[in-house]
Amino acid sequence: MNAKAKLGGLPSRGAEEWGYYTDARVTGFPTHELEPYRLFDAMSFGGDESHLRIMCRSENHLGNYDREIDWTGADDTTWLGMDTGEEYAALLSLATGRRIRSGGLTRTFRSDDPDPRGFPDWAWHRTRTVPTATRDRNRLLPYASDPVDLQEAVDLLALYPYLTGKRAVELVRAARQYQLGLWVAEEDPELAWLRLVSAAETMAAYSKPKKISHVERLREYHHKLYQAVEPAGEETLKAAAAAIAGHLGATHKFVRFIADRIPEPPIRRPDLHLQIEWAPEPIGELLKVVYDHRSSALHGGKPVPGPLLSQRENVETAAPPERFEASMGIGSSNWTVEQLPMTLQAFEYLVRSALHARWRELAKQ
Repeated sequence: MNAKAKLGGLPSRGAEEWGYYTDARVTGFPTHELEPYRLFDAMSFGGDESHLRIMCRSENHLGNYDREIDWTGADDTTWLGMDTGEEYAALLSLATGRRIRSGGLTRTFRSDDPDPRGFPDWAWHRTRTVPTATRDRNRLLPYASDPVDLQEAVDLLALYPYLTGKRAVELVRAARQYQLGLWVAEEDPELAWLRLVSAAETMAAYSKPKKISHVERLREYHHKLYQAVEPAGEETLKAAAAAIAGHLGATHKFVRFIADRIPEPPIRRPDLHLQIEWAPEPIGELLKVVYDHRSSALHGGKPVPGPLLSQRENVETAAPPERFEASMGIGSSNWTVEQLPMTLQAFEYLVRSALHARWRELAKQ
């Protein structure tokens, strides 16, 4: 809303500045391309751990936002659960594919303050530290802390002010899930899987994939049940398909959201036997398994398969593997290779790319 107010010609009524933490080295700070937001180099020269490296200033073109409230009902359609600084940090994290979080306000500029430099405002600021792995192992998302040029994210970020209010809420909610998944991936990869699925599912809920009948959906997403019910006849099959259509509809939206937006393969890929087949339908089959694991974890308390929570050492190439080449076991548990659809690094790339594609689609609506 603030960005739209700027586009509508409303004057600035002050500004706020937030400090952003990241473990990536940042260059290419935009100047005026992203108004009413502006990003500054915080001039932090720390090591690879997270530091306050970015300052984000937002001009306030809304002033005090007042609206009529109908206390006879509830309205949380625009609720994001975060302030403007956190909102833009989530978008920046998604746009760059880097771990970036806001620590909170650092400076406030008031239109009635005679000092144009504003005043420090660190009362609620908190230092953000990227959680790291608790044991010695390869990083699951090795590229998430690579140096980043913010100019590469300008094209996406510049579209944000042109989204409708509903579409902006959709994007920010998905970006928040992506941001939090990326942030905890090395310490808590299971939560990262769940957050990344939620990021895609948030946007998938608003998208409109190609419609298929309830029976087709049952055959596509629950083939065992389809085979069990089919001998009972067409009417029984239709009734069973209709009864489970809601659950399978969510799976269908999630799978098609990503599979219909498959990007170009990563520039750096592992050896052929560690690559997933880069095409919509094969990837769609893998995504069904991912969604099943997510559902089992959320609704049954069944942990994500252990091998998906670690990155095996790849001695043959510098690029991390995209898939598992064999069945694996940990302790008294074991999983078939079909139950290990892809690595977290491959899934993050697919999710981020699909969210980027949807971001561009929203700007055209």
